[in-house]
Amino acid sequence: MNYWIFSNKVADYYEASKWDTGSILKSKRWYFGEDNPNVGNVEDGDQVIFRIYSNEYIARFKVRGGFTRDRSDRGVGYFRMAGLTMYDPGLPQQLIQAEISNQNVRNKIIRVTKEDFERIELAHRVYTKMVGLGKPFPGINEINHSFSVLEKIFEVGRIDWRAALMDLKAVYLITDTSNGKKYVGSAYGDTGLWSRWGCYIGTGHGWNDELVRLIRRRGLKYARRNFNFSILEAMAKGTADDAVIGRESHWKQILLTRDRDHGYNRN
Repeated sequence: MNYWIFSNKVADYYEASKWDTGSILKSKRWYFGEDNPNVGNVEDGDQVIFRIYSNEYIARFKVRGGFTRDRSDRGVGYFRMAGLTMYDPGLPQQLIQAEISNQNVRNKIIRVTKEDFERIELAHRVYTKMVGLGKPFPGINEINHSFSVLEKIFEVGRIDWRAALMDLKAVYLITDTSNGKKYVGSAYGDTGLWSRWGCYIGTGHGWNDELVRLIRRRGLKYARRNFNFSILEAMAKGTADDAVIGRESHWKQILLTRDRDHGYNRN
């Protein structure tokens, strides 16, 4: 038995043609040109993992039969797919690529080892468990989460949240639901919003003076019960730090968070 990785473009790249990922999954036939140097090496019963170029591994299957020529399309043939099992969620390629013995990421058909195949399968099982804990990432504009919910997300290090927030600069809002007071903060520099919010999860106060006094007096349980996080403005990693700080000041003024009756900002 041989082990392979077959690669293709994302769904709809080839529109509705037989070459498209969506058509391949529906028909369970994978088309290749006869000039592909590996089509003659793939055999009945071989194991294959389906990879989307520079993206993710999305399925596994067995080859049924050999390479079959397409009588209606000269120079083209296909492999039939049996036992197709979709990866849900898909496994991001960058999580495992360095561990694969064959580093060719361009060819449509590459031979790998049994050990490679098993590594990908194991990585997918671990990844599924990790992203299955905590709430899925809802999109930047939909973040409106309590401290306790974010705490679970940060404890397991959900990859979808980390990937979205680690390269993001932002102006964010913390709302104390017990009294309506608000704190406006910002994430800039090289650490991104993931690191900044991680500091809050670890301390309850993120080392902001007024919040430090509050949490030292009331304890971390106060943050767990009452703090809610949202994003006022999201900015690309390349945004100048001064621009982020300027927008932070703007939101402090709009929301009156420097007023002791309305907020926890003191500068």
